[in-house]
Amino acid sequence: MKSILYYCSLALLLLSSVQCSNTANASEDSEMSSHPKPPTETQIMNDSSILGELHIDASINHKNLQIFIIKGSTTADNIVYTPLQEAMEEKWVEIIETSEVNELSISNNSDKTIFIHAGDIVKGGKQDRTLAYDMVIAPNVKNEKLSSFCVESDRWHQRGQENVAGFTSNKNMLTSRDLKIASKEANSQTYVWAEVAEQQTKLSSNVSSHYSVKVDVKDNASASSLDLTLDNKELKELKNLYKESFKNLDISAAMGFACVINGELYSIDVYNNQQLFLDLWDKLLDASIIEAISDLDTEAAVPAYLSLQELKLSLTLANEATQASKTLNPRTEWLSKEDSTKVLFTSLDKGNDSKWLHQNLIIRDANAVRKVAPSQNLYNNIELNNQSFNFEDLEAPDED
Repeated sequence: MKSILYYCSLALLLLSSVQCSNTANASEDSEMSSHPKPPTETQIMNDSSILGELHIDASINHKNLQIFIIKGSTTADNIVYTPLQEAMEEKWVEIIETSEVNELSISNNSDKTIFIHAGDIVKGGKQDRTLAYDMVIAPNVKNEKLSSFCVESDRWHQRGQENVAGFTSNKNMLTSRDLKIASKEANSQTYVWAEVAEQQTKLSSNVSSHYSVKVDVKDNASASSLDLTLDNKELKELKNLYKESFKNLDISAAMGFACVINGELYSIDVYNNQQLFLDLWDKLLDASIIEAISDLDTEAAVPAYLSLQELKLSLTLANEATQASKTLNPRTEWLSKEDSTKVLFTSLDKGNDSKWLHQNLIIRDANAVRKVAPSQNLYNNIELNNQSFNFEDLEAPDED
């Protein structure tokens, strides 16, 4: 249940964001399992319909966060995909404002194949934005359109010495499953703003509790900016305390990971290109840690942990799950499959024999991992291990 503060924040955001909302186009439209000790076993899942044979290592835990490393074979390693962060640091790409708030433009001025990760936050412009979908940007492509959402609500002008016409960096990504759903599934600017405000409130409270001193994670330069919040000094110090516990994770043969918070599976991310996963890992781990801090139960004496068996039970969707596809650009197809408790997003590279690149499973609620109602495997009817993808069985999204 959302708190009263959530809805108050939503009302304030609507009032304070007239400039952006006038211009925005958002038409794209349990029980927690508790164990006194964390699980230590390693499980091999041999169900070939789940991306072939996946090896899930025993989790490493810190406070309320569990990270399970996932290992398996990959088939899209024939192309080097450069993450957006590196491309922006090297100035291989340029992302600029357009006349639409929810649309940016990217030009790739290099011979690199660029991978944009859904939830990537670009800093600068008239407002910081998050990019809604995974996208593959081909070499030397100009003026490719990017769907985006504002992740700050009270600015529509230059901030400091930043370039108001474009964006300068991509160091962070969305840091909560609700934010990901707001952007990738609900396609709602209002929902995104509300979730940013709620997470800032929770982070301020939990960071203050940890340090026993009042901490406001909002930045005076732009209080509503999620990206500036993630640079808060005290928050970064607490994040690094978490991160120290995960430095011994063996990711040498990894292709993904599962994020469990407070004994509840939040999300699973797997990648069909191992180097891409390794390049993204630091940012992915940072986002998971921030979400764990945000949702930390400060009253819990002992953290709850999820077993591997319970994790396996989450890998199903109800029989009534709906699915849809969307062509984002000449290189990228975006798929979704969802039921009432979870949603699976898949991106395919049409320029690489339509091989899948990234899958993100988001669990909507804590009870989902314990539900054993009639269900189907997430990957039924989706032959992801093949080099090509058959779209005929997918339902086309409704046209607005």
